[in-house]
Amino acid sequence: MSYIPPSSPFTNYPRQGMGPDARTLRLLADGYFGLSTAFVLNIVMNFAGRAVGTAAGQTGGVGGIAILLGYVLIMLIAIAAVTYPQNKKIGEGLGWSPSGPIIASLLMGLNSALCCGAIGYVVVQGMVAKKFKEVGAPRGFFGYKKAELYAFIDQLGMGQPAPPSGTI
Repeated sequence: MSYIPPSSPFTNYPRQGMGPDARTLRLLADGYFGLSTAFVLNIVMNFAGRAVGTAAGQTGGVGGIAILLGYVLIMLIAIAAVTYPQNKKIGEGLGWSPSGPIIASLLMGLNSALCCGAIGYVVVQGMVAKKFKEVGAPRGFFGYKKAELYAFIDQLGMGQPAPPSGTI
């Protein structure tokens, strides 16, 4: 039987000093919760889009199409602009290339303009949640609680070992 040293990256459980540092986790947490706020704006804009669609239908013809195209363009730009700072934090935390946050934000904006847009948020937040899970961050039934996650990150930043899940 071969011997695997305790600090080996091939162990089956996280060890102190391996994985993302507290700064990286804070960037990921800021982006994660920032995207939740952006999603609320997305929902509000989609409800407003219903009114725009009704107005465009009543206008009809070229004017109606112009109204719809204008709305799609405004939605794309607004959602991309709101999600970009959050995606930039997430991109830095996950090691994306500099174009990654731009592409993610544009895709989220396009997806939001053409349908509800939830898919982009779920995918990006899922990538972040995977990192949180890898370091053993405490998770509740409905996801991560902001106060608990930041307390966990602060504890890691002070060099203290992470508490067992559910004790914060």
